[in-house]
Amino acid sequence: MKQTNETVTVLNRRYNRDTGKDDWIPTVIHGVSWFWTTRAAVTQDGLKTADTAAVRIPAGADTGGRSYLQPEAYKAAENVSEVFTLAHGDIIVRAAVTAAGFTPAQLQARYGDCITILGVTDNTRRKRAPHWKVTGQ
Repeated sequence: MKQTNETVTVLNRRYNRDTGKDDWIPTVIHGVSWFWTTRAAVTQDGLKTADTAAVRIPAGADTGGRSYLQPEAYKAAENVSEVFTLAHGDIIVRAAVTAAGFTPAQLQARYGDCITILGVTDNTRRKRAPHWKVTGQ
């Protein structure tokens, strides 16, 4: 896959019963592509625009030894330090975030290029360039 020179961090949301809050579990992934697009639509209220990102994660990208799980399997996983997922509502940051404890607002303020996952297309069964395509805003 071409232009896979970006490093991103996928932050998976995991509910912590002890604190009653969400924990954000980071997974740094090297060798992905990130492209911004601006979409526009004309409505009764005028022109509306939104920036969206398309992130492609090759199946062979460097995930630090972590394995991908489907979102439902990730929820049931015992040891989340060995796995990651790509689920609606999770966050991707265009940087290596190794520290935990950030809120989504703090991530946006500190790193800028952050998206909330809106959709995931699993293209890992393709013969050429198997990957996950993640879209978000």
